[in-house]
Amino acid sequence: MQSNRTLGLLVFVVVAIAAIVGWQLLRSDELPPVPGQNGTVQAEADRKSSDADSAKHVGSSGDAESALEAASNREAVVVSDRATSSLPSIIGQVVGPTGRGVPDVEIVCSPGFDARDGFADVDLSGVNPFDSAGMIERLAGKASDRVVALTDAEGAFRLRATGTSKNVRLRVKARGHVLMERSVARPTNTDTDVGVLTLEVGVILTGRVVDVSGNAVVGARVTRIDADDSADAAGFNFPGMELWGAMRGNDVDVTDEAGRFELAHVAAGTFSLRARHQDFPTATRSGLSANKGHSLADILITMPRSATIRGTVSDLPKDRTGLRVMAMQKPAASSDPAGGLMGMLGGASELLGDMGLAFGEKQCEIGSDGKFVLQGLNADSTYRVWVAQQGRGIAGSGVCSNRVEASTDSSGVSLRYAQGVNVTFTVVDDKTGAAIESLWVRDQLRGGGGLSDMLAFAPSTARQTSYPDGLVNVANLRAKEEQKLQLTIDAIGYRRHEQKDIELPEAGSLDLGTLRLTPQPVMHVTVLNAYHGKPIEAAQVNLVAENGRGGFAGMAGMGTRGNTPRSSRTDADGVCMINALEAQVGDLKVTRKGFAPATVTVSAAGGGENKHVIRLIEGGTVTVTVLDPDQKPVEGVTVEHRNPENRTDRRQTDAKGVASFPNLSEELHGFRIAATRAAGGFAAGFAAGLGNRDGSDAGEPWESVDVLDQEAAELVLRKSPSSTLTGIVRENGVPLEDATVTFQKGQAAAGANGLNDEAMSAVMAMMNRGGGNDNKSDEEGLYRLVDLPAGNHRVRITHKGRAMPSTMMVTLQDGENRFDIDLSMTTLRGVVRDSNGDAVVGAEVTIAQKRASGGAQDRQASRMMRGMLGGMGLGGPKQTTNAQGEFELRGVAADVELTVRVTAKSLIPTSTTATVALGQTEGPVQLTMQPAGRIEITLAKAEMFAAIQATFVGDGSDEVEPVMQVLRGKSGSLEGLRPGTWELSYLSMQNRDPASAPKTTVTVIAGQTTTANF
Repeated sequence: MQSNRTLGLLVFVVVAIAAIVGWQLLRSDELPPVPGQNGTVQAEADRKSSDADSAKHVGSSGDAESALEAASNREAVVVSDRATSSLPSIIGQVVGPTGRGVPDVEIVCSPGFDARDGFADVDLSGVNPFDSAGMIERLAGKASDRVVALTDAEGAFRLRATGTSKNVRLRVKARGHVLMERSVARPTNTDTDVGVLTLEVGVILTGRVVDVSGNAVVGARVTRIDADDSADAAGFNFPGMELWGAMRGNDVDVTDEAGRFELAHVAAGTFSLRARHQDFPTATRSGLSANKGHSLADILITMPRSATIRGTVSDLPKDRTGLRVMAMQKPAASSDPAGGLMGMLGGASELLGDMGLAFGEKQCEIGSDGKFVLQGLNADSTYRVWVAQQGRGIAGSGVCSNRVEASTDSSGVSLRYAQGVNVTFTVVDDKTGAAIESLWVRDQLRGGGGLSDMLAFAPSTARQTSYPDGLVNVANLRAKEEQKLQLTIDAIGYRRHEQKDIELPEAGSLDLGTLRLTPQPVMHVTVLNAYHGKPIEAAQVNLVAENGRGGFAGMAGMGTRGNTPRSSRTDADGVCMINALEAQVGDLKVTRKGFAPATVTVSAAGGGENKHVIRLIEGGTVTVTVLDPDQKPVEGVTVEHRNPENRTDRRQTDAKGVASFPNLSEELHGFRIAATRAAGGFAAGFAAGLGNRDGSDAGEPWESVDVLDQEAAELVLRKSPSSTLTGIVRENGVPLEDATVTFQKGQAAAGANGLNDEAMSAVMAMMNRGGGNDNKSDEEGLYRLVDLPAGNHRVRITHKGRAMPSTMMVTLQDGENRFDIDLSMTTLRGVVRDSNGDAVVGAEVTIAQKRASGGAQDRQASRMMRGMLGGMGLGGPKQTTNAQGEFELRGVAADVELTVRVTAKSLIPTSTTATVALGQTEGPVQLTMQPAGRIEITLAKAEMFAAIQATFVGDGSDEVEPVMQVLRGKSGSLEGLRPGTWELSYLSMQNRDPASAPKTTVTVIAGQTTTANF
């Protein structure tokens, strides 16, 4: 049953890594307060106008992003006089490190987006959330709400936010200082005072971007790379990526006619710069460093030699909307039989293609004559090239042609557009035969073991659409082998019609004839103002069945509002019509900005008219003040609110320690100080993001407040004492800069399941990033962790120059704690040769502490998890052998038995053990690799998360660990196998027990490929 747990654990890691990426790309706007620091740089009056918000745009990410930036700049309103507006405004003061007010500092106010608020400020109704261009265009509308103000002579500012979002984001931009960001509740009745904002001294970077011939590159986007950014580390490139970077506070500049750039808001320390341009491969300049208050000039970034791929697309349709040619560099084959995440799922582009997301490393338009030119490719490389249609989303694959491998500078690449299958049908009333024209039609290709099966639970991306005469045409369906069509059709006044397992022809059309919908009762909802009885327009009405109150119901706000027959907005008369419940009790929920939400329990539809009138009240306001043990207000504390329906939302306290919760219903509401991420971890924050229903995550006790309409209540919460941990990280007695110190709550539970927990520890460290949970050491080796719980805990230290993480126990008391970390430079060297004595070049070397517990299958699972992290760029520095087959592992664990494992293509993985004394250098250890064989696997039927477990049953089987590879589709391979007899077991989520799994026996021969079929 070991593999039962192992396969489930691998599924968890896949989901966990996806959660990490999503959390990083769409992280909350709630930011910790920026502390004041000493320094020497003062703000200068003359600021460079080209920056992340007003930079010239290079159209590498598409016209939609260009439109967004243009909208941002065109609609910005400058308000530099505090007295300009008497309306409720955001006020504050910006001071320098010396405490003096700084004039002419730019304050940028933009709409705030908060994952923990269900993205309630982003109205995506009418936009397919998987249509990147549509998403960017919708965000452009929000960007038009951007307002800019300048501080006066004393550094004070007054800014009136526009738009309707609940939260806004402030960005404070002063030349020579780090960009400062704050999430602020939008002022409603009174001014919001953000208090004194103290600038942090940064560095100014200037330089040039040139090509390999030294010519200036105009229009390159230069930014500092954040090593902690999962998206950056993984090398993702998707439409709107630069936009997200700017929204998240990245300092970006675009090179001018001389190729010059300036980044004037960069944090001090060690960093890298990245330059992107549509005509060149991405360039990175690493190993840069600067101290606070200094400038770093004449930085030269050289774009790699660029290449092109030219070709022609044939059989193009008349409507070419969204069609583009995509390219993704062919990934190098992993030498590890365990593989990595992208290898397991077939590469990033194919993975995204299965989801219907047409993303590529490079893309280009198709000419009217069908010709295309892909530019900015890495020279002397091989790319996979294909035609994609952007905007299809999960409903259908974005891939519209075969994938062709082509070397750079190829000029005759031929792609053929696959028209796909058109499915037509007519929808009519089952009783009258009349056409039904307003429909929700969702089409989904299911089967074949693809990601579409796993994503079947996702909220529907279908939108209510008008189909004249009830005639529906679902175009360009491209089913893979074993995939069948599933149709779901909804309409107001009719029961859902679902048709599964529809067989599609290879090409052409399929007419399903007439589909008849059965009438069902409807509900008429009228929403009125409770005070004067006037109708309320644009109120959101949702009917939730009793058995649908949990689960994914909490995600209703994430792009799916107003997108089902049981959800609608009221018209000018305050009226809307939705489908009623036929056999269930449910909740009728009504929300409108400026009013308290209302919920009415409704019974199943009866024989009479099903009409409901909902009267909304303004509701009451609860103002929560958070004080520390010394009765002083605490800024930046997250206050959690639990409504009578047991759902939660969060606000942060301002400079006065106040968080305000307006428009609350007339009932008992709960409030408390939320658990910090350091104390509660990612799970607590993620649960809150989906609308945690039971409030069971750790936190302060709930305090109840009885809310009355149009009245304000005040509540004081006292923050329990917490711990702060500071210290210096040293390596061999020398301060170590850029070390990541991560707090891990409690004592280690290693060995609970027998697994080597280093890879899982890395995943959990990624999940728990931020919120005082981790910190990088500065140039003096100093780190600081805040808001930690008292008790016995651990800190985990990683650094790009060290081969292994170090974990140390620490005991925290309330208040300040000091813990200096002394790391030894314990080093292990080795050399890898083949059976002929020749050096093995480029072999991958991993090292881990040898575990006394855990079987071979657990060790295999641990390696696969490390491979997944490596495939995502999250696994730390990659160790490979040099031209002489040598390797050096610096910073390994001392005085414990270590396992060194080496993998290389076409060779059998080998390992050895070693122990290195503290602070010493041992080696070189010798590893010899023998020729390996390979097994090619073919499945009769593809299944999601199917896997092959291979167990060696030949002579010496006790010395050979099992190998397990998760398959994609109907094929896969096992690499690096020892010659001899292997028993293969076919595992799936339905059959995870190797004892009863289908089996076959294969003889592996060195240097040859053997086949196996299931």
